[in-house]
Amino acid sequence: MPVRLLNNGNNKIQIAQDFLDTSDGTITINGDGSHVLIGDGANAFERMSLTCGPSSTVHISHGVRLASAQIYVCPHTKLLIGHHSAFANEGQIFVHETKPITIGHNCLISEGGNF
Repeated sequence: MPVRLLNNGNNKIQIAQDFLDTSDGTITINGDGSHVLIGDGANAFERMSLTCGPSSTVHISHGVRLASAQIYVCPHTKLLIGHHSAFANEGQIFVHETKPITIGHNCLISEGGNF
């Protein structure tokens, strides 16, 4: 099932077409001024959810496996996920810090991991 993209504002969106076509989930961008980038080879399944507030930034590098991750990025925050990192099943991230949050390259967020 393709990814459902809900862009509720004026935002910059760069998502690899293969991610949109072959992954399963919802990306919701609320308000204006956000930048969402998802690189080639990234994938998600089982109802992955990414929700972004206004003026937020999410960069998901190539080869990232989101599985059924639940990610919420508050307004004016930044989340960077490095190359080939992975979420095992239902990892959750709630980004609300004013400084950028970075998950490095080749990292694994295990099932039930909440940040």
